[in-house]
Parts: sequence; structure tokens; C-alpha cells
Amino acid sequence: MRSALAASQLVLAREERLAALGGLLGSLSYKGVLERGFALVKTEAGKIARRAGDLPVTGVVSLVFADGERAAHLGEAPPKRAAAKRPVQKGLFD
Repeated sequence: MRSALAASQLVLAREERLAALGGLLGSLSYKGVLERGFALVKTEAGKIARRAGDLPVTGVVSLVFADGERAAHLGEAPPKRAAAKRPVQKGLFD
């Protein structure tokens, strides 16, 4: 009886430890970072690009998100368009 109780407590302690380690593993996984809104960039060869210098000026990369993967084409960014000017509203007494 006493040994059965001790064994039960040992199993419970190990289950708790395993659950804690599982949580730690999940927090260290890159997938958790992707869930927070970041993306992973891979070269055409499938290698992870850590810096802009790891990528060619033009080419194709793969963007990995938490919910999937998309291709992206590298190149010069198009020039930014100037924001449209809003008409100035006259005051109530003008």
C-alpha cells in the first residue's frame, strides 16, 4: 500500500516535470516567435537569412509565417508616392 502511494506520487511528479519541460521547449521554439508576428526568411537554397547582407539584391526568397509560407521577389522598392493633400476645411465663421 505504501509503495503504491509512493509510486503514484513519483509518477505524478514526473508528469509535472515533463509538462514543465514541454512548456519550456515550446517557449524556446522559433514557432513561438512566428506566432508573435515575426517571419523567417529563407534563401532560394533554403538557408535562413539572418541579415540583409545574406540575400542577393534581386531574386526570390521564401517568407515563413506561423500559418504558412509565401514567396517574395527581391529588388529595388518602388518610389514612395506623396500623400494626397487634403483640402483645408474653412472654419464655421469664415
